[in-house]
Amino acid sequence: MPSSGGDVFIHAKCNTPSKLFELAQVVMKNMPANSVESFEDVYSFVYKNGRDLSGFIDGTENAADEESRQNIAVDKETGGSYVITQKWIHDLQVIDKEKDKTLESWVGRSRPDSTELSRKSITSHVARMTGGNSWQQAKPVEIVRQSMPFGSLSSEAGLFFIGYAASPMNFEFMLDRMVGARDDSNCDDIMRLSKNIKGTYWYFPGADELKKFT
Repeated sequence: MPSSGGDVFIHAKCNTPSKLFELAQVVMKNMPANSVESFEDVYSFVYKNGRDLSGFIDGTENAADEESRQNIAVDKETGGSYVITQKWIHDLQVIDKEKDKTLESWVGRSRPDSTELSRKSITSHVARMTGGNSWQQAKPVEIVRQSMPFGSLSSEAGLFFIGYAASPMNFEFMLDRMVGARDDSNCDDIMRLSKNIKGTYWYFPGADELKKFT
């Protein structure tokens, strides 16, 4: 998996994309002179009521309630969150040409309603992320996903993956499982339809930590 590096990451959400563009303008305008070597602003969109560009529902494994999400995403000692960002470029031709059954076997879920397949390959995405291919496998780690589709047909398109966790070890487990670097040599079938071109870890300070900077 690529490690792209970076110093500042701003995750902003708004139903009006132009407002996000304005925010990016304000941020860049107020950066100290000659302090930015390069930057990238990525604007996402909602696709088919919350689906990934592959046609699968994204974020199925997210905890449903706010309290559970906080327990998963926030370090209890610092009040901060560890974050991973990844830029995945989808092979839209593969997604368009492959049969639903094949795509479902790669993901480990049904395409229409995201139901977990009772029988799935150990290389399916669900099996890699949960630690095994048993039905409703107990998850050793969890994250809160905030991923969104992005891009255009004329250039590149895919998923900007954002995950929050109380510990970076949660990300390490999942990434190791994706590339077969933990307890077996199996890789994640999701990479048959998408390629990760950028990836970075971040830390978002808690409110008390931020007060120390003021």
